Amino acid sequence: YLYQNLIESLQSNSFHGLTKLQKLYLDDNFLTRICNSSFDTLTALDTLMIRNNNMTHLSEYQFSGMPNVLRISLSSNQLCCIHPNTFANLTRLTSLDLSDNVISDIQGFQIPDLKALTLLMLNENQISKVLNGSFSGLKSLKKLVLRTNRISYIAHAAFEGLIQIQDIRLDGNWIVSVAIDIFSTGAPLINYVGLSKNKIKSVQLINTSFSLIQHLDLSHNVIRKSIILSGNNLQKLNLSANRIDHVSELKNLNLSLFDSIDFSNNRILDINNQIIPNTQEFPKIRALYIKSNKLNQIHQRAFQNLQNLEILDLQNNNIRVLSFAENLRSLEKLIMGKNKIQQLKSQYFQNLTNLTELDVSCNQIRRLENHMFKSLTKLKSLKLSGNRIELIKTQAFNGLIALTNLQLEYNLIQSIDGIFKNHLQNLQTLNISNNKITSIGGSSFLSMSYLEQLWLDNNQIPSLPTNSFNGLSSLIIISLSENLIGNLSCESFTNLNQLDELRLASNNISFIHHNCASVFSRLNKIDFNFNNLVRNGINISNSILDSLSGFPFELKLAGNNIKHLQTSYFRQNILLRSIDIGYNELNDEEMAGLISSIIILNEECQSFKKIFRCYEYSINVAGNNMHSIPPGFFNYLKEFILKINITNNKLQTVDASEIFSSHDYILQELYISNNRIQYFTNFKKLQFYKLRILNIDNNNIADICQKNLGRTWPNLEYLSANKNNIKVLQSRCFQYSSKLKFISLKENPINSLNPRSFYGPPILDTVLSTRDYLCCYVPAQVTFCTPIYDQDALSTCDDMLSHPTLQYFVWIIGITAFVGNILVFLHYCQQSKQKHPPISVTTVLLTNLALADFFMSIYLIIIGIADQIYRGYYSMYVEPWLTSVPCYSASFLVSLSSLMSVYMMIIISIDRFICITFPFSTKRLKVSSARNVLLVGWLFCIVFAGIPVVFSIGKPGESRLYKYSSICMPSNVNNVYYRTWILCYTFLTMVAWILTCALYFGMFFSMRQSSKSVRKIGSVNRDRKIAIRLFLIIITDLASWMPYYILVIQVLFTGTIDIIVLQFVIIFALPINSAINPYLYTITNLSTFNKAFSQVVPSGVQQAITNIRSTELTRQGSEISRRQREFNLSHATRSDSVTPRKSISVILLDEKQSSNLIVDQTPVGQGIFKEVEFGYSDTVTNISGQTVKHGLHHITPRRNDPSSITNIH
Repeated sequence: YLYQNLIESLQSNSFHGLTKLQKLYLDDNFLTRICNSSFDTLTALDTLMIRNNNMTHLSEYQFSGMPNVLRISLSSNQLCCIHPNTFANLTRLTSLDLSDNVISDIQGFQIPDLKALTLLMLNENQISKVLNGSFSGLKSLKKLVLRTNRISYIAHAAFEGLIQIQDIRLDGNWIVSVAIDIFSTGAPLINYVGLSKNKIKSVQLINTSFSLIQHLDLSHNVIRKSIILSGNNLQKLNLSANRIDHVSELKNLNLSLFDSIDFSNNRILDINNQIIPNTQEFPKIRALYIKSNKLNQIHQRAFQNLQNLEILDLQNNNIRVLSFAENLRSLEKLIMGKNKIQQLKSQYFQNLTNLTELDVSCNQIRRLENHMFKSLTKLKSLKLSGNRIELIKTQAFNGLIALTNLQLEYNLIQSIDGIFKNHLQNLQTLNISNNKITSIGGSSFLSMSYLEQLWLDNNQIPSLPTNSFNGLSSLIIISLSENLIGNLSCESFTNLNQLDELRLASNNISFIHHNCASVFSRLNKIDFNFNNLVRNGINISNSILDSLSGFPFELKLAGNNIKHLQTSYFRQNILLRSIDIGYNELNDEEMAGLISSIIILNEECQSFKKIFRCYEYSINVAGNNMHSIPPGFFNYLKEFILKINITNNKLQTVDASEIFSSHDYILQELYISNNRIQYFTNFKKLQFYKLRILNIDNNNIADICQKNLGRTWPNLEYLSANKNNIKVLQSRCFQYSSKLKFISLKENPINSLNPRSFYGPPILDTVLSTRDYLCCYVPAQVTFCTPIYDQDALSTCDDMLSHPTLQYFVWIIGITAFVGNILVFLHYCQQSKQKHPPISVTTVLLTNLALADFFMSIYLIIIGIADQIYRGYYSMYVEPWLTSVPCYSASFLVSLSSLMSVYMMIIISIDRFICITFPFSTKRLKVSSARNVLLVGWLFCIVFAGIPVVFSIGKPGESRLYKYSSICMPSNVNNVYYRTWILCYTFLTMVAWILTCALYFGMFFSMRQSSKSVRKIGSVNRDRKIAIRLFLIIITDLASWMPYYILVIQVLFTGTIDIIVLQFVIIFALPINSAINPYLYTITNLSTFNKAFSQVVPSGVQQAITNIRSTELTRQGSEISRRQREFNLSHATRSDSVTPRKSISVILLDEKQSSNLIVDQTPVGQGIFKEVEFGYSDTVTNISGQTVKHGLHHITPRRNDPSSITNIH
């Protein structure tokens, strides 16, 4: 054993003379070079381990001097290629591990010398393609592992020659499609083919190729419909975590051929038809999994022809009824947890006579009726927890004669009297915790003579009557924690002769009756944690310890205000192995004295190991304000202690020698959470070889990848490091923990991930975190990882914008907004060059609105460009993108644009409101005033939007405004400061929108009032037009912002927000307003369009259009003159002609040439128009070129009677 040294190279004579050496371990060194003849004399060697080194290449005939070697492992090095003769002459080699290297070419395995090789591991490399005959020399190979590479191409005969192959692992690659006959190896049977976590869209495996496979895993791909499978040997098919919408759309998939099919985690909404048509063969499916979909309903006959079905798992859907299961006569397990079932009916289970397990937990069931389960005579496990059950009828469980496990926890049950009577004779475990039970009657459990475990935690039980547990002659465990038992009388436990464990934690017990002594004396485990016993006046030594004459194995006294405990009891109890004295007021000396008083039996243990449980000691000293571990604190129990708990103290540093002074081979569990630990040290280089579980949650540890951590406990299996200060996960972070299976890193500010961070541990299968996209970095061997990346989310591991709709939408809206606002700028530039007419307030406002919307278009274009750059590899560049200048800029622009756009909407609304409601007022917004107001608005919005972005620069995700949002959108609601900013932003925009709506309605009301005195069809039409126009303005703002406000209201009522939905709202809804605004407010104004049009259309085309318009105007002028002469003539013949009173300005607006305004001084009484209506114009001039009036003008005479004019604006 030479592992964990500083060896950098091996010379030719390094092992000279060791001809009988059988095993050589060189792991965890710094080897970069090995001479060709280094192993030439090791003729008896059968195992060679050179893992976790720095080797980059292997020479020809590197291992030829070891003809008897059986196993070689070179994993976790830097090997880039394999020479064809590297493993020459190794005719007895059976296992070769080359995983976790950087190998890209695998042509070196065609040599025939590896004829005995049965296992080849090439996972976690950089192989991109598998060519024909790549493994043709491996005639005995049974298992080939190619997981987590970059394989996108597999040749037709890639696996040809593997005549003994049984297991092929291709998970976690870049395979897009699986072609026909790809697995034609010549092997008689392939047990397993793994193709999960690829990019497979279509599968075509038929006839000879597919007939050899028994289990095919296609999970975590992007399959929708294109799957063609046929063959007689396939038994298990896994299609979970794909994009299947309807099972019926898999028309080319003959489901009747399989024993087990998994459709979990897809998008299936309903099953309206038979899942297997009658036209197919008689189905042999025994297990069907459709959990975690979006199922709302299942047709009653959907599973009608699945007569062999034994397991049906539909948990975590939206199913409300169980009628579809009525005829599944062979069903043994029905799992329906986490649905929306409100009622259970006996008819659902009438034919399910073979059912042994029924899970309907976490639904909405409120009551259980009589005889509901009477036909389930074989049912062994019934789970009803997490519902809303208030009432259980006395005959509800009638007929459950085989039931052994009943779970009713987390309901609203208030009484259990009579509901278990004479029905559950074989019940062994009953859990009624977390209900509202207030009392236990004498006959509650009368017929349960076989009950072994009774859980009544977290109810409202104040006392235990004498006959509470009558009939429970076999009861071993009873748990009454978290109730209201203040006065403890043990008379109800007297007849429980088999009682071994009593749990009474968190009851605030103030009195212990003397009749408890006889009960305590026969207990093996007793729990009095968190009862405040000393404060309540109880003498622990007299009331508890002196009664424990039976010497229990486990004693829990945490949280009882204890300052001193006599050590005499601990010196007498030869069986005590587990003691919990945490959360008391004991000082270090007291605790050390108690630990040292525990009896250790050395000689007796050797003879009576099972009786004395010699190596099962457990110490809990949590919550005792320890600043450091006293020297030798646990040394007394070294080589005997199995579990140490020192959580919730004030430890800042921990060295391995503070726990034990030398190597340890017994300790298995160490809990050091909720301290202030910044780092671990191991100055003596000690190792705890048997440690399996390490919990270091809620500390200040920054470096989880330090070598001390892995080398101190080399066989660690479970590591929990939640709520620390871990920011960086280096390459092969956990490489020194080769047995690691479980890692939890929740709520850490991880900002730097390496694609190989989790490479190294060969059996790692679970990784938990709250870091977005972390699961994109785990190797394919990890079967469970959180947060699970949702393929329906805005972004995935592959794409920044995962949906094609999003990808197109960003570009379409971005370009539309960009072009529209550019046209507005051109119009403004054209007007600014002209002295007459001068620039109006409206032009200034609309131009600034266009500038705000222009920033939104830039934001969308930035996101669109980034999406193109990172397409297919987004997860590899998440952090570089999120900490880049473009992302910071995008976050600033989206906040600035949306906020300033709303501000502009208010200013424009106020200006219009004044002009329409007070048309003759001289107090109006002037250009200079408007510019000042806009300057203040821009400064406020820039500062408001810029401050959180500035504070996000260079910060990890948890400290950024947009956290891990791929579109750089403000979404960090977990950070209190950013959450406050987001709420302020939402409040400002919501108030602005409400004010804008109020102003629009005010304008509409004013115009309605001004036309009341003149009632005619024309005014009704005019009001309708104005209403429609204002409605369009309001509805566009509403459509853009309302989805956002709905989410905000949801947060206020539920306290939660779906960040994925929020991002969709931001990227879809808000930009639409920026694209519409320039067209709605300005481009629809024909004069504005003409001026912008003149900037981009050639002069020749413009002149042609002008000539056409001039001709039309001449024609219209002649028509007007004719009509006026006719009117004057008819008016002159009237005997009651009205004498004109005054002259007014009549303004004629040509709808086809709105930029030309014709003014005629016409006396009242000689007007020729039934209705003259004008929109808002910058200036109105008469024929002489003089300015007549600004603003809105309209004249509405009554028919042809000009004397009736009563209202003139």
